[in-house]
Amino acid sequence: MQIAQKLYEGIEIGTDGHVGLITYMRTDSVRVSDDAQAAAKDFIVENYGDKYYPKTPNNYVKKSKNVQDAHEAIRPSYIDRTPDSIKQYLTHEQYQLYKLIWSKFIASQMETATVKNTTVDIDAGDCLFKAGVSKITFDGYLKVYNEDEEQEVSSKIPDLKEGDTLKLKEIMPKQHFTSPPPRYTEASLVKALEEHGIGRPSTYAPIISKIQQKNYVEKIEKALAPTTLGMTLCKQLVEHFKDIMNYEFTAKMENKLDEIAENKLKWNEVIKDFYTPFIDTVSNAKQNMQKVTIESDTLCPNCGSKMVVRTSRFGSQFLGCSKYPECKTMLPLNKDGTVAEPPKETDEKCEKCGSSMVQKTGPYGQYLECTNESCKNRKRIIKSTGVKCPKCGKGEVVFKKSKYGRIFFGCSKYPDCDFVSWNEPVNEKCPECGNILVKKITKKEKKLVCSNKTCTYTKEMEE
Repeated sequence: MQIAQKLYEGIEIGTDGHVGLITYMRTDSVRVSDDAQAAAKDFIVENYGDKYYPKTPNNYVKKSKNVQDAHEAIRPSYIDRTPDSIKQYLTHEQYQLYKLIWSKFIASQMETATVKNTTVDIDAGDCLFKAGVSKITFDGYLKVYNEDEEQEVSSKIPDLKEGDTLKLKEIMPKQHFTSPPPRYTEASLVKALEEHGIGRPSTYAPIISKIQQKNYVEKIEKALAPTTLGMTLCKQLVEHFKDIMNYEFTAKMENKLDEIAENKLKWNEVIKDFYTPFIDTVSNAKQNMQKVTIESDTLCPNCGSKMVVRTSRFGSQFLGCSKYPECKTMLPLNKDGTVAEPPKETDEKCEKCGSSMVQKTGPYGQYLECTNESCKNRKRIIKSTGVKCPKCGKGEVVFKKSKYGRIFFGCSKYPDCDFVSWNEPVNEKCPECGNILVKKITKKEKKLVCSNKTCTYTKEMEE
């Protein structure tokens, strides 16, 4: 959403200046304006030919009742600004997203593809074998947008007619097992929310961020896996708030809010109808909901009692002694639930009381803490890249972490200097424009690029 916001607000495009590249993106509408359809038609006919434009324009209707139709569909603001024509002005992520929006929109206005499917049934005694092949006879919208991105493989099935006798060459038996449904990814979870009528385009990103910040789920590769905290919380809520923790309640509430906005319902009556039974549910939960204790296999290093999983007010988990408050021993946990390393002794002295400091790990990374019980002074451990700030020349570029947990780089003299970069800078300047080079690492390549967006200099990184 942050990348889309930047494309919507505008990018510096050469001599054209500040240009907004896409329409408003917090919408799930599929409606397209007449002007945009006309522009798409001209572009398709001119660049691909008449046969690639349908006889009547393609119009789409959203099945969801909660569709937000105040804005039209997300589309490129200017059809003639193809992704490749402005690639030099965009970051890699901006280019990828703009290319997706542009190609999906153009494809949605093109003629359908034509595919010839052939199925062969082979009768062999008590068994029936099937073979199938598909061949694209007209690529249509696939000329621009192909989700599979797979090249057509030429078929080796010969032309057959009914009654032909075939010769058996080989049988290759394969066993398949039923797999459980895959875990949600961020994309599939948004799709599920949309199908159930929960949330809006403006709330999908905050929902995804919040459940990770609160440690209800953790991202393993691309999948969102529930944590112990998340599963415990879910079990308690479903058990004690049955009327609220279901898809129908949330979807119906969304509909009622829409009807309030359209002056079909009175807001105070809707709130009253909800709040009266809700306060009774809360009171009942307070009386009957048992306190959940999640025991671990770790024993307290001080008293030998079981350690239990606790959650801080920031959402991070740690181990606390089950004999609290008699024993106040706490152990930090890593993201995978394992016990973090014990505090490390350092040569650092506390600037407040002069006592020695130890290195610990918290929810925001490593930090130093004073060993004096009456002081407990803390300070962050700042990791430097060793590169002088290219903006002020006084501070160093250091590692930082956003509130969403993403690493970025900024000047150590902040707030006096506001230099920031998503890519790690290096002590090397661009031979073409003199700006510093930054690391750009993807799955396919590792290279150094110029920090000046208008400069196209690149260099392969040394292993």
